[in-house]
Amino acid sequence: MLRLVFVFVAGLVVQPLIVGAKGFNFPDNICTSDVCDENGDCTKVNQCLYLDATAEHCQVSVNNIQVSCADIQSRKQLTATGQCQDLGVGTLDSPWCTVAQAASYATAGSLVLIAPGKYLTPGGTHGLHDFNSEGTEVAPIVFRNATFDPSKPSIPQEEVVITPFTSVSGWAQLDAGEDYLICEHNGLVNDSTTFNGISTNIKSLGNDKPFMKLFSEQCGTRTNADALNYLKDLSWLPKTRKNDQGYFVQVWNEGIIKGSSNCPALNSSEGGSTVVRVNKTENVQHCSDLSLQTTGVGHTVHLQSTGDICGDLEEILSRQGLDSADVSYTDDEADHIRFEGLTIDAANYGLTIETDHIDLFYSKIQGSYKDAVKAIGNEAWDHRRPNHCSRAEVSPVLGEPAAELQDLINYCKGISGGSLLVGDLISPPSCTGSTLDTFSLEPDYFYWDLPLEQGKAAMLAARDSQSDEYCVGNECVTQTSGTFSKYCNEVVPTFKVEENGTAKTIPDNCNDFYYFNAENVNLLHNEIRYFGEDAIDITGGDYWKVFGNTIHSSIITHGASQMPSGVLTKNHSTGNSIEENLFFNIHHSITGIISLGGAPSEKGSASDALAMNNVMISVSGNNILHVPSCDGCLVAHNLMMDVTIGEEGSRSRGFIHVGGNRKSCLSANGDKIDCSTEKRGAAYQGKGNSIVNNVVELIKWRDTDSYRLLSFGGFKSDEQLGYVYNGDNELCVSSNNISAGAGITSVTTHVTDSEVKNLACKITSSQQSKPIVFQNVRINECVNNQKVNQAGINENSLYECLQYSSEEISGNPVILKATSIFNDIGFDYNNADIKLVGSCSDSGSNCTKDSQCSAGFCAIEPSYIERCKLGPLNSISSPDPVCRDLLEAPLSPNNYTGNAYPEFTWRNVENDLEYQFLLYRFHPDGGVNDAAWSELLSYDNIKLTQCNQSGICSHRAKNLLTDGTYTWKLKRRANSGWGSWSTTQVFSVLEPDRKGHTLSLPTGQIYPKHGEHVGSDPKLNWQYDPYANAYSILFYRYTGSYELMVNLKLNSDQLACDYQTGCKILVSKLLSLMNSDESELTSGTYTWKTKKWTNGEASSWNNPTSVLYVD
Repeated sequence: MLRLVFVFVAGLVVQPLIVGAKGFNFPDNICTSDVCDENGDCTKVNQCLYLDATAEHCQVSVNNIQVSCADIQSRKQLTATGQCQDLGVGTLDSPWCTVAQAASYATAGSLVLIAPGKYLTPGGTHGLHDFNSEGTEVAPIVFRNATFDPSKPSIPQEEVVITPFTSVSGWAQLDAGEDYLICEHNGLVNDSTTFNGISTNIKSLGNDKPFMKLFSEQCGTRTNADALNYLKDLSWLPKTRKNDQGYFVQVWNEGIIKGSSNCPALNSSEGGSTVVRVNKTENVQHCSDLSLQTTGVGHTVHLQSTGDICGDLEEILSRQGLDSADVSYTDDEADHIRFEGLTIDAANYGLTIETDHIDLFYSKIQGSYKDAVKAIGNEAWDHRRPNHCSRAEVSPVLGEPAAELQDLINYCKGISGGSLLVGDLISPPSCTGSTLDTFSLEPDYFYWDLPLEQGKAAMLAARDSQSDEYCVGNECVTQTSGTFSKYCNEVVPTFKVEENGTAKTIPDNCNDFYYFNAENVNLLHNEIRYFGEDAIDITGGDYWKVFGNTIHSSIITHGASQMPSGVLTKNHSTGNSIEENLFFNIHHSITGIISLGGAPSEKGSASDALAMNNVMISVSGNNILHVPSCDGCLVAHNLMMDVTIGEEGSRSRGFIHVGGNRKSCLSANGDKIDCSTEKRGAAYQGKGNSIVNNVVELIKWRDTDSYRLLSFGGFKSDEQLGYVYNGDNELCVSSNNISAGAGITSVTTHVTDSEVKNLACKITSSQQSKPIVFQNVRINECVNNQKVNQAGINENSLYECLQYSSEEISGNPVILKATSIFNDIGFDYNNADIKLVGSCSDSGSNCTKDSQCSAGFCAIEPSYIERCKLGPLNSISSPDPVCRDLLEAPLSPNNYTGNAYPEFTWRNVENDLEYQFLLYRFHPDGGVNDAAWSELLSYDNIKLTQCNQSGICSHRAKNLLTDGTYTWKLKRRANSGWGSWSTTQVFSVLEPDRKGHTLSLPTGQIYPKHGEHVGSDPKLNWQYDPYANAYSILFYRYTGSYELMVNLKLNSDQLACDYQTGCKILVSKLLSLMNSDESELTSGTYTWKTKKWTNGEASSWNNPTSVLYVD
């Protein structure tokens, strides 16, 4: 039986303390033999471990009263000897009492079962961070809420709360008004690890919503008097900067200046204090009545990298098919960790990830001052090339690490005393205070590829520049005033030092902290709420899957600068997908509810990113979707309802902003500059992006002076000339259904189609406004009610109308969860102009048009075809016959100028047996009565043997094509018989001696394929170009370094070439022409590549170089 002890102190009731707790009753069958992911892939559980802060032995003495470790309010009771972190051993009979124990001691393959309750994190910047690093792909470490049922997964009602917050009372009163109090606290006496007067986040008791911190990060005031002046009268705050929970100011107690002159930062010798403004309540009439949840922790949960490449070495070895055990190396990073059914109370950040293979399933993150989930990678001010270490990229030879990689293995294992096998040892950068030492800087750390002295001079000039950016050629360093000082303060200290204090030399540029980012992270079916910046910020992270999350209810936590947004992927991130998430009640976003690219400082901020099948309800901002500096990114099939576009005092950028930065041509000092050389806007340029098949229903406008639905990047070259477009190449913005309200009849932009160069498809010139009828009665009625006031903000948002009970609205309330919303938002809207979505056959990048692929074509995904209509697609979407009809059309070539020997391609449809192919040449005259006519060139029957494993069929015409216009089509035969002819495709041919269309095309290799095993005298076979006069061939033997065996340029008559099978020559023949002593190849690894020559002009080498193995 539990006893509740109430302690009365100075007239206040302290919350009851649990004494003699019996703990949680773990079910008998809770220890499973394996753990499985969403795809059904399972790994074995090596052992089950247990954590229960409410267990009977998990109690400590506080003022002679036994307090449960689930209720401690001081880190003295957490970490001191004999306190909570020393209790329990992790077994069912004696579970651990703190989450820090579980993080540190759980080993590979462990399933840690956690009883419901609160678990206080360690203090300091990094909170819960000391995780065991033994997790592997086959034996991850899993932390699971003991009430979470993986067979029926959902976010648990009985919460396991990981929290950095403690209840802090003893606030001193500075001022009071009729309805507010202003109170100050300078820290707990003799308990600075719990609260030292410096706050990263504050919440009211029993409330998960954070206060607003006036000013921006690291800023505050020097005195309580200054803080009091700012807090007494909040009218100076912009209208959007409001927070119903409360406000606070960090006071730095006459602290030193760090950064700009108006932003005092922590002076460790004098500490700081916190001043808050709260509303009076029935129980809080004086500051002495006040208790607040307060923390000075930066990250509630922080999965930290080691700070150099060594933390990723196991990952690098695994990617190359090598086992770290074979080289006797185990890194110290906490990879392969999964969290299931947890609740994370966020400090500055909730979950911060720097490591790889991290999963967060069916969990909740709430109340972050900044980002709820944060990937740490290279920041916008960091202009070094990210994710680059050439040593780590060299493939092994015969299962052994290449010499370049062996250097890193030796470095990470601490093996020294010998020279490197490849390259040089260099010293990392150094600084004097916040000033980078450019004189001793190694070329590997230059921001430009320049000779030594020239590079040092450029780095010095950039460091000391007072302008907004410093450029060498077309490459620029932006934010120069802060870039180098941040580099010194945040990056340089991460480099290792020897015992004597000198910098440890490193193998070239392979020990650089920000080059190794969080990869392969899965965030599935979580709830993220009450966040002050981004719900999910993927800075530099690669291959993240953000799926099925409910992200809602942003809070304004910053008095300046940042505003909330949904999901952001930026800073050279690649391969991230954002799918089937629900966003609602997120407001005043600057970077969009979804941003693929963020706020880039240089090109390539994101690549191959996907935002598809998401639902956004009652959101607002300057733009809703943001796609700057993205390459091969796709925004498709999203539904946006009740979106408010624009902010007072700034132009709206529409439901979508794409491409370049609209930057006026003024320097930081206000001087007019020549925009033709102004590069900052160019950093926002992308290529091959598509925004298609989205639905925008019910738009409201804050910016009533500029109703802009689409916004494209540009900069002002001259007030009279207007904006110059510098946005995306091969952009496709089309087939979006936008219902913008009465009077909004056109898609207005500051540029026209003619100014947007190299469009992959024509920009929709007017809104599509076909009415949408939802199948759900409540949604239909709420949407129609909202339409009465398109140019303003109704009293109730759509999300409120949907989810709250009301006798005035028909239908049952809609549950706003990603797991159920798709059942309610179904609607039928077939559109013959819909854009088919696929991936480039050469690179795998997202695409909607062939022209977005650098080579090859846009291959449509078969799974996409059945449900490719407007709006979200998912497992409950009904088939759309329009899409299958579209698929019947051939893929390539179509509507472009090709070469004289095109390859015709189309996708194999299930149950196809064979095809008929027709090719015509179009003659504009010469027919009957001199009319146009078509000449039949080919009528071929094609078998399925001409289709590859990816379902792509190909065919070459029997004859070379000369200059002219051509058409082609095909039909299919299935068991049911022959189908109808496909839509006719049109293309043109220009011969290379006129326009050079084939000159730059490399030769495609036919045999041996990359990675193929061959005999000692293989025949090399590559694509034939009938216009080429000669071919160059390079052939290497690889034994840790590359030995050039063949370097020849052969005329076409020295080769056996024909149009159907290509060019062929035996390796023995090549060796003979080289007068080599060898006549055939010995066992080993070889590489080869070719290029062609046409009228004296060379093509590029084929890429990638082909590797072959001789057994």
